Amino acid sequence: MKRDLSPVQGAELWVPKDDSLVLRAGAYGPHTEFARVSARSRFRRGEGLPGTVWERERALVWSDLGTHFVRAEYAAAAGIDGAIGFPWFQGRELAGVVTLLLTSLTDAVGCVELWNHESPLEALKHGGGHYTNAVEFERLRRLIQFPYAAGLPGLAWSTGLPVLVDDVRASSDFIRAGPAASAGIARGVSLPLFRERKVVHVLTFLCGAARSFVRAFEVFVREDQGLVSRARFDDRAPAGEPAPGMPRPRELLAREARYSQLPLITAGASTAPFSGETPVDSAIVLTLPIHDGVRLRAIACLEF
Repeated sequence: MKRDLSPVQGAELWVPKDDSLVLRAGAYGPHTEFARVSARSRFRRGEGLPGTVWERERALVWSDLGTHFVRAEYAAAAGIDGAIGFPWFQGRELAGVVTLLLTSLTDAVGCVELWNHESPLEALKHGGGHYTNAVEFERLRRLIQFPYAAGLPGLAWSTGLPVLVDDVRASSDFIRAGPAASAGIARGVSLPLFRERKVVHVLTFLCGAARSFVRAFEVFVREDQGLVSRARFDDRAPAGEPAPGMPRPRELLAREARYSQLPLITAGASTAPFSGETPVDSAIVLTLPIHDGVRLRAIACLEF
């Protein structure tokens, strides 16, 4: 039976230590057993999804978590049946691997897509994705490529910045507006992933109109007065404003990510959890400092 859950059921950051990747941070919602096993896991080059991303130094989508996914037994018990992993570079050096753990056991409409920069074509080509209740989008995925500055992924590529479109159905920049309307998809978020000064991948989240599985999103940019919020939405119930002079929680995460230059993954109590058979006990918060190897371009904070 499908459940009223976010397609994103976990997020992890793996970092190199000696000859293995170890878990630096993870958030797994209610999946405590999967979290316990992950905390003591290590991956060598080429082992599991984190190790394979480390070895190939490129983003990957695994839609079938069989024996090659080291924690497959625990993933199946948690209802996790797909995963996306992408490398995180500081300049030319791989500093970590981020994995998003995904489920199809949901009534939520949406998809997480990976688009790869193919140099000979100078276009973004579909590198895989995870689709829930969006059949037409899945059918079109291999028929579309995005030239520079075209479509939601192309805009993230050309600007080197996170892009938010509140309603893709009414946006002239969104090529698949018709299928989006048919599927019930409204909101789109696109994130560029750099290696040195080049965007090598674009990660895109497309969410349903009725209930967005990206429940909150905010982009911060660096200005003379510090980090400034440039785009945001929050579908959660209002949690109240902090005391005067006190930063909001996402501002604190953005500040930390600015100095570490590493993704941050945290679990935060949600004020508006998805309702259903299995309530989500805590939100999964992913904060990404978008850096081109020379300067910090933006910080994106997503809550699932």
